[in-house]
Amino acid sequence: MDQETKRKRWREIYHRNREKDPEKYRKKQREKRIKEKLENPEKYREQKRKKYLRYKSKNPEKYRELSKLRQARYRLRHPERVMLQHKKYRSNPINKQKEHEYYQKNKQRHKATSWKTKLRIRYGITVEEFETMKINQDGKCLICKRVRFLNIDHCHKTGKVRGLLCITCNAALGGMNDNIEILERAIIYLKKNAT
Repeated sequence: MDQETKRKRWREIYHRNREKDPEKYRKKQREKRIKEKLENPEKYREQKRKKYLRYKSKNPEKYRELSKLRQARYRLRHPERVMLQHKKYRSNPINKQKEHEYYQKNKQRHKATSWKTKLRIRYGITVEEFETMKINQDGKCLICKRVRFLNIDHCHKTGKVRGLLCITCNAALGGMNDNIEILERAIIYLKKNAT
């Protein structure tokens, strides 16, 4: 009997048993796995690894997504462990050197990806949206109308992006805590003391 016919036969048996009493079948399967795991952990681990590798080779995209989800779930469940692992990794001088060398080799790429990530995570926009905003403003600050390097201005309460401002205007708004009353008082003060 070749492999394919064996597989078909086992599939038929599996579906037949599953249809009869699914809960009983699941319980039986669970017990069987536990028994295998306890009897021969090395063999069990090897079988599981082969199964993962088979799945990975057949569905690379799906496997990547599942792997990311699994990692994210682990990070959420065990933040302390993750922090300890990072500290342990970074405290090793060899790893520090590797990180430094990698960063030096890929400086431009790192800057681009970190900028993309910052835009996505902190402001919830893409690079394309940022560029569109810049074009709509003619590359000028919305307040002082000067062509300078533009920063993203956002509401600290809602997180909503309001526009692009130069660093001076953005710092001025931040210093006034985005408070309209304080800004009005500042305007009155400047008008009174204008020379």
